[in-house]
Amino acid sequence: SADCELFHDWLAFKLQNPGKRSYMYLMIAPGANFDDVKDATSFGIGRSVVGAVLEKIFQRDVSYLTYDTLVGKNHDWGDWRERSQLIVVNEIKDESNSFRDGVRAYEQIKNSIDIYPSSVTINPKHMRLKQIMQYFNVLGFSNHTDAIRLPEDDRRVYVAVNPSVKRTHEEYAAMHQLASGVDAQAIADIYWWYMNRDVSEFDHATPPYSSQKRFMNAATETDVEGVIKGLIDEFPADLVYKHHLKMMADSLWKDECNMFEGLEYKILHRELNRLWKQLPALNPDDKVHGG
Repeated sequence: SADCELFHDWLAFKLQNPGKRSYMYLMIAPGANFDDVKDATSFGIGRSVVGAVLEKIFQRDVSYLTYDTLVGKNHDWGDWRERSQLIVVNEIKDESNSFRDGVRAYEQIKNSIDIYPSSVTINPKHMRLKQIMQYFNVLGFSNHTDAIRLPEDDRRVYVAVNPSVKRTHEEYAAMHQLASGVDAQAIADIYWWYMNRDVSEFDHATPPYSSQKRFMNAATETDVEGVIKGLIDEFPADLVYKHHLKMMADSLWKDECNMFEGLEYKILHRELNRLWKQLPALNPDDKVHGG
């Protein structure tokens, strides 16, 4: 119910404030429960119907994109950035399989879902490059708890549960009737319900906490991030030398069955050096041998 109320506030705020943007609203299929990330594998329902109804309610400027197009992974003309108020992505699954790729993918998506209207350069088909302002909100769906890499300090995405329990045939029939656009009065009633909804307390810039987002953080954590977090949480002493830090990092790295070579191992050492520089030193003048 909390997700449902927030979803209505999120939509109403956009309809009432077309010149403003909100954080991305992402619905994922939860599985039977969220006790274990590996158990969260079932499929959500109703996404295509929701998009079709919203297209009628917004009346215009609703675009359907693939995730790769949204984050610029494939070439496109970019016209959708100018003509969109709401973007619907029916299936999100980022395939980044390394620390570096994961960071790059998150940076790409941040550029597309920033909460402030922003100026971008687009390449309209058969026309010159031009500068436009983008105002769209993004509504995404996924069947994967690891849909996109979300760091713990993310402030741009709200992760909600996509319902996995079917409603009655009568309810679906009513929704499909709305999606068809046959009953214009019913669409108008919903539109004005949103326009009259009180969103004075709605914070469009900061998504609230959700347990589903915590599971997505865990599901998308890379081995490098896991080792660094393990060092911080589990190091047994208050005093550490750099070679001790490296030895424990290598031990945790080996526990994950990783090889002591390759790009990811180099990235681990880069992150180790960054961690080392953040630690307070007994002797500030000796960052090599100090603890």
